[in-house]
Amino acid sequence: MRLFYLLLVLFFSFNYLFTLPKCDIVHTKIDQPVPIYSDPENKKEILNYIPASYQNLEFTWNTKKINGEYWIEVNYLESRGWIKRHFVTRKDLWLSNDQQQQVEKILLELIRTIQQQQVEPLNKQVYFIRGLYFYSRQNNKLFFTTKNKLPLFINYALTNEKPLKYRSLKNMTQEVNEFLKHDFEIEILSKNKYQLPAEIINFQQIVLKNNQKTMLIGIELWNNQPFLAYVAF
Repeated sequence: MRLFYLLLVLFFSFNYLFTLPKCDIVHTKIDQPVPIYSDPENKKEILNYIPASYQNLEFTWNTKKINGEYWIEVNYLESRGWIKRHFVTRKDLWLSNDQQQQVEKILLELIRTIQQQQVEPLNKQVYFIRGLYFYSRQNNKLFFTTKNKLPLFINYALTNEKPLKYRSLKNMTQEVNEFLKHDFEIEILSKNKYQLPAEIINFQQIVLKNNQKTMLIGIELWNNQPFLAYVAF
């Protein structure tokens, strides 16, 4: 009987390891294809290019960190190589009731960060292999920061340090702060239904609505954990 259970565990483990999960390519800033490198350390050999709109991309669980950037191993057609991790997001993962509670926690930490000028709460809600986007739909301005630079940039936005260089981000955080001061309703969408820049499509979208405005929150699910991908308003 023990041997039977051992074989059963090995069978499911084997299928888990060799059934590659899927992801979507998040569009690049100028809608260029994403290069697949045979070796991300020297980037000399490009095996292929993945279209910016490509979906159902297979990836392995292999990741590398090189010079502060994360890379992930993928399979595309006959090519198996490496792309930058921030180009992909997990495909078609839906939030459970428990995860919706985690989304509410993300929103609370966003409020704490902006209203109490504490960077650490928000920093915990951003996936460490990706950064965070802020997008103003009204002014069509997009700001992106990597995870490791997020505390620095948010600190600039919340204080008077370096106001000229980060005035755009400062204005964005002020708009978010003004929105979060009022009561709002939460609606969860499976895909983006609002006009957004190509760089921030393919994430699960949370729509926050009050009497005056609508704010969009992008959620990435990775290893069954929701993380904040973007804030658009």
